[in-house]
Amino acid sequence: MLLLLTLALSLSLFPVSAKTPRSSVRSLRAKKQVTVKQRRQMERKLREVKEKQHDVSVDFHASARQLDFSERELRAARARLRSTENRLHGTRRKLEAVNSDLEQQTAELWQRLELFYKQGSVGYVEVVLGAEDFDQFVDRAVFVRAIAEDDLRLKQEIENKKKQQEALQQELERSWTELDSLRRQCAAKTEEIRVATNRKHELLARVKRDRASKEAAYEELVETQKEIERILWRLTRVPSRSGGGGPVRRLSGGFILPCNGRFTSAFGWRIHPITGTRRFHDGQDIAAPSGTTIRAAASGTVVKSGWMRAYGKTVMISHGSGYTTLYGHCSSLLVSDGQTVSQGQPIARVGSTGWSTGPHLHFSVYRNGGAINPMSVR
Repeated sequence: MLLLLTLALSLSLFPVSAKTPRSSVRSLRAKKQVTVKQRRQMERKLREVKEKQHDVSVDFHASARQLDFSERELRAARARLRSTENRLHGTRRKLEAVNSDLEQQTAELWQRLELFYKQGSVGYVEVVLGAEDFDQFVDRAVFVRAIAEDDLRLKQEIENKKKQQEALQQELERSWTELDSLRRQCAAKTEEIRVATNRKHELLARVKRDRASKEAAYEELVETQKEIERILWRLTRVPSRSGGGGPVRRLSGGFILPCNGRFTSAFGWRIHPITGTRRFHDGQDIAAPSGTTIRAAASGTVVKSGWMRAYGKTVMISHGSGYTTLYGHCSSLLVSDGQTVSQGQPIARVGSTGWSTGPHLHFSVYRNGGAINPMSVR
């Protein structure tokens, strides 16, 4: 997209001299056709990105419904978690009660055994047979039986309590295991929802940014086409101040370097210093102090002196025979549209306007609407 934008900006900077209206109009019309073609291509890309945004939006809403379902699952898991925690607390209380009863019954049994031990080895039979009469015999028999039954009951209760204690302990362990599993499930589901939500938001935001950048590039192409049409209108309807009807002026003696300085970014492919993308550089950059005089590389007619978006303050000169030169990023302009200039005449001063990272001159040479290496015609 940025490459298309660069091409669009370059195309708006190629008007040829009003002194050669036929070549100027022919060149501009060719550039207009290229711009229209690029505009149509961008319209297609824009439709594609809009369709992609629509698809992503539909998928986003579908994912939102899935996330709602996942959140319901998470709420259900948390409810099970609370239920398990409550059951765990109840089991713990039951186990504490059982342990207390078991401790009390065990103590009671030990007291009874201690009493029997202190009374010696006299058994239940000796107690009954030691009765002095029948009534005493019956009373002792009933008493002994009651004691024996109570002992058996106590023993059975202790055994039952131990079984209950063991079952409750197992249930407690199962509850702890289930609780731990539910906690892990809730944590995993929460993370899943967070990751899915962030991914969808990032995808939608990326598509929106892509659409915005393509819309901006499309608008630049529209403006480029309008700029070409305005220059075409001026060349075909407004007579030039130099007469414009004379013969084509042939180049003689070649081009001169517009200003002295250090050659930096050369003609060809490079990584753009501002956008960071690989783009074709259609000129030669010459670093020089701000305010350094820029001179016309050859004689010709100024066809543009003003602001040209990425190039900032710019001068364009048509030299005839299909040649046009461009001087970009100037700090000030010393000539005006339609003015005739001579080779070596001051036309501007070095600056850093437009898309620039420091004071320098961007010098381009175009032949029949196409950029060529400025150093090959100097």
